[in-house]
Amino acid sequence: HCRPLREAAPHSPLALDVRRLATALLGAPTPPPSQPRPPSTVPRRVRILHIEDDPVPREIVAIHLRRIKGLDCVTFVADSEEAGVERFLTERPDLVLLDYHLEQGDGMGCLRKLRALDPLVPILVVSGLNEPGLAARLLAAGADDFLSKENLGGDRLHEAVRTALDRAGAMRSRRRPGGDSLLSLVTELQGSSPPGR
Repeated sequence: HCRPLREAAPHSPLALDVRRLATALLGAPTPPPSQPRPPSTVPRRVRILHIEDDPVPREIVAIHLRRIKGLDCVTFVADSEEAGVERFLTERPDLVLLDYHLEQGDGMGCLRKLRALDPLVPILVVSGLNEPGLAARLLAAGADDFLSKENLGGDRLHEAVRTALDRAGAMRSRRRPGGDSLLSLVTELQGSSPPGR
């Protein structure tokens, strides 16, 4: 939540250990932790597009998403690549959960289409296939994370959703108000540098 640990959880074992270590290394007591801000009681609303053609995994994932503390997940579903892209354009979700195997369409093709429409939206790909190299190919194609259906428990899904949302939020905050991305700024800098630098 972009707060120092000493503010977010001043009495956590980790914060106490860090204070003890600082005292041991510096030979002086560290200043007392500042008063923590009260946690927000209003959960953050997150719009999630779930592209999955099997109703059972859809319902299981929906149950897990409803249990993520601090998030109010509103889920939209699509059952094919074409419907997923259409729904993506109309709903403009904050995050996409994409099944790799779809009866109508292809998970990899859908991933590429969605990434072309929005380079920053977090896309988590889910698959029951345990093929070597699949995760690497999906990440290279633009997925933010790969989740196996075998290990798709609540904690793993919760962690992946939070991490992807935090990463996307950080990337959006790095963009200049004019809409230039960090990559555009690097390209501009390279173009203005003398040859060979």
